[in-house]
Amino acid sequence: MNALDIPCTGIADLTDEMIQSAINENKRWKLLARIRKTDQGVEVRVGPEKIDATHPLASVQGATNAILYECDLSGPIMLTGAGAGLKETGFSLLIDLIHAYQVDQKISVS
Repeated sequence: MNALDIPCTGIADLTDEMIQSAINENKRWKLLARIRKTDQGVEVRVGPEKIDATHPLASVQGATNAILYECDLSGPIMLTGAGAGLKETGFSLLIDLIHAYQVDQKISVS
């Protein structure tokens, strides 16, 4: 699977009304990446999802990353840790731009 084949939607289309409606329903919007093994292979997607406020990922706040493993034998296992802050995000964008430039130069030279 190529990263460009993964459906990816951000949070830009979430409105104040959608957020308030979720709160009224005791739910929270979260930007989630999901990967699931299926009989056909692997299903992957990234996008905003409305989840119950009681869901373990609903309590993740601010610049914190979390991953929730749904395990057959042990049940759900969640790991959390510090996410990228402003500096880290800026540095990552810079590295991505440098990498894109280098790839473009290799393509142009070939």
